[in-house]
Amino acid sequence: MTLLKNMYFVAKGQRTGQFLVLVDYDKEKQNYSVLGLPESETLYVTEIDIKKGIDTKLLDFVEELPTDVYESCKNEFQYRINHK
Repeated sequence: MTLLKNMYFVAKGQRTGQFLVLVDYDKEKQNYSVLGLPESETLYVTEIDIKKGIDTKLLDFVEELPTDVYESCKNEFQYRINHK
C-alpha cells in the first residue's frame, strides 16, 4: 500500500490540528518527506512512525490528493527545503 499523495489530519499529540501530506519516500532511509499544513513546514518522518500513527489513530486519513494538488505540495516542499 502506497501512502504517497495521502493527506492526514493530526488528531492528537504535539502537532494536533495540522494536516500532513506525504510528498516523497526514501527507500534507503525508510522515511517520508512530509509537508505540514497550513504552515508549509518540512518534516522527515520514518515509515514506522507514520504507520504507527495511522494504527493508533494519531493520524486520521483525509484523502488521496488529486495529482495537481499533490504536485503543488511536492513543489512547495522542495521550495522550502531549498530556501531554508
